[in-house]
Amino acid sequence: MRQARSKVPRSMIMTLGGLAMLVLVALGAWAWLNRYAAEASPETIVDAAMAHKRARAGEIVLVDVRRPSELKSSGVPASGHAITMHQDGAQFLAKLRQAAAGNLARPIALICATGGRTTWLLPHLQKAGFTNVLNVAEGMFGSPHGKGWLKHGLPVRRWLGPQSTSPELAK
Repeated sequence: MRQARSKVPRSMIMTLGGLAMLVLVALGAWAWLNRYAAEASPETIVDAAMAHKRARAGEIVLVDVRRPSELKSSGVPASGHAITMHQDGAQFLAKLRQAAAGNLARPIALICATGGRTTWLLPHLQKAGFTNVLNVAEGMFGSPHGKGWLKHGLPVRRWLGPQSTSPELAK
């Protein structure tokens, strides 16, 4: 007896299967990053509007830790430093110390896309000696902690590369 042949081409089945796997991997990566945002400690969280206000007043150092490609595509908080965490760890820490004028007790507020990376980074910076690290856990694009810097309509500046790391403090 002959088996009935499927009318769907084998290549289409393979393509759809590959796409399904890609979607599952992407969803898994998104969930993995966002689990950190959900675990953010309430005592270290500062909302985006307050972080901007305090950075403009010189009360905190606001640092955007996203990848250069992210900084370029969506801009950097106007009141924040652009210091990517995606570089050599010693260089990253040296740039953070420089932004804090060498004062490891100075409040530093970290922001990323959705709060996942900043929540992950907090305990590592504390182990490195930074004693007052805050988390803008809503990030640039929003998270369970808030709608995000951009949706609040807070000011951003263009990132022009490594030479444009310092904030604009114009009020």
